[in-house]
Amino acid sequence: MMSRWISLVILAMGCNAAEPPPSAASTLDEPLVTGPKNLSNTATASTLAFNWGNNVAVDGRGQIHVVWTEGTATSGSVAYTRSSDNGTTWATPGLFATCALDAGMRSSLGPRVAAAGDDVYITWNGSYEGYPRIYLLHSPDAGASFVGPIAISDPGIGAAFPSIAASPTLVALVWGDNRSKLVGGSADTHSEIYAKVSYDHGTTFGATIAVSVPDHSSSWTPSVAAQGSELHVAWTDERFDLSDCADRMDGVNCFEEEFYRRSLDGGRTWGPEVRLTSDPAGAPKSSWAPSIAVAGNAVHVAYFDFRTGVARIYYQRSLDRGVTWPGLAGEQLISDPSDAQPSARPVLSVIGDNVRMVYWRGPESGAAADVYVAASTTAGAPGNWSGPFPLTSNIGRTTWSALQPQIALAPNGANHIVWMDNSTGNRQVMYVRIE
Repeated sequence: MMSRWISLVILAMGCNAAEPPPSAASTLDEPLVTGPKNLSNTATASTLAFNWGNNVAVDGRGQIHVVWTEGTATSGSVAYTRSSDNGTTWATPGLFATCALDAGMRSSLGPRVAAAGDDVYITWNGSYEGYPRIYLLHSPDAGASFVGPIAISDPGIGAAFPSIAASPTLVALVWGDNRSKLVGGSADTHSEIYAKVSYDHGTTFGATIAVSVPDHSSSWTPSVAAQGSELHVAWTDERFDLSDCADRMDGVNCFEEEFYRRSLDGGRTWGPEVRLTSDPAGAPKSSWAPSIAVAGNAVHVAYFDFRTGVARIYYQRSLDRGVTWPGLAGEQLISDPSDAQPSARPVLSVIGDNVRMVYWRGPESGAAADVYVAASTTAGAPGNWSGPFPLTSNIGRTTWSALQPQIALAPNGANHIVWMDNSTGNRQVMYVRIE
C-alpha cells in the first residue's frame, strides 16, 4: 500500500482456534527458481501483512512457516501452513481465530511469524475485548501444535503494528500504542513504540518496555530483530514534522524519519535513540516502514522514501552492532533512480554475509506491479549488490498485481519468498524458492 493509511486486523469476540494439520512429509538465476505455488488456494481473499514484520520464517529443523489473513467480507482468520521438505510440499492451511470482522473492517496488518530452534511464534492484533490488542500463539514442537493465544499488549490500551523476533535465548514483540494519552490526563493521541520480552520460550513475559521516547508525535511501524540476547528495533518517527501527519491526514507529504534503538541484554536496558535518516534540506518527505535484520556485528535496515517525489528503496548498515550508522553519507539507493514507477515495502533477511531484499515495484493497484529481488554476499557492502531483478516477471507470471513480498533466507542457502497476487482474479498467497 503506497499510502500510510492502513486498516488494522480487527476481530470480534467469540472466535475459536483450530489446531492446524501436520505438514506434508547461490545465485539468483531464473533456472534455479522453483514455483510458483499457490499456498492459500481458496475462494476467499488471502492477505499478507505489510513489510515491517515477516510472514515467513525458517525454524531450526529447516522447516518453512508462512502465515496470512484469510477472510471474506464478513469474517477473517489467521491462516498458517508449513513445509518440511524445503518448500516442495505444504500442509493444508490451518485456521486460527475465525470470527466475524468488527464493523466490517478488512484486515491489513494480519499475523506475523518468527522461529528459533523448535519454537514457532505467531502474533497479530485483534479486538476480542472491543479494542485492538496484540496476541501470541506458540508452538514448542516446530508447528505440530500450538498453545494459546495469550494477550501480550496491556489491557485497556489499543495496540497495533506488531513485529516479532526470536532467538534461542528470547522472543520479543514490539508494537505501537497510544497509552501516552492516559498519562496525566493528556489529550495526546499519538503512538509510541513498546515491547515485551520472554526468556522462557513465550511462557511468561516481563513488563511492557518503552522503546521510543514520548514526544507528542507519532512513532509507529516498528520492526525488531533478535540475535542471542541482542534486540534491534527500527521505526518511523514524526518528531521533526511541523504537525502530526495523522492529524492532517497527509499520506505523502509527511516529514518522517527512521529511528533505531538497541538493547544488548534482552530489553532490560537500552542505548540511545539514533536518527537514521535525514531528508535533504528543503525537501522533507515521508520515509516509512523500515525492515531490520542482524547477523554478527552487522545490523541492516531498509525503507522506502518519497524524497525525490517517487517512492524508492534505500538501505544502510551498521558494522558495529548498531553503535554507529552512516546516515545519508553511506545510505545506498537500491531501486532504479530513474524509474518513474514507485518502489515500496522492502523486506530484509540475513544470514552471515548473505543479505536478501524483496520489494514491489509499480502501482498499488492496476497492472504491472511486480516483486523485485536484490542480493549481497558481502554484508551489504556498497557496489556489491546483484539485481534488483523482477522475480514475478522472470518466472513467467503475468500479474495484475504482485504485492507485499516477504522473504526468509535459510541456512542451506535457499531463499523462500511469498507475495500476494491477484492474477487469478482472487487475491492469493504465492510462494517460490530460489536456490
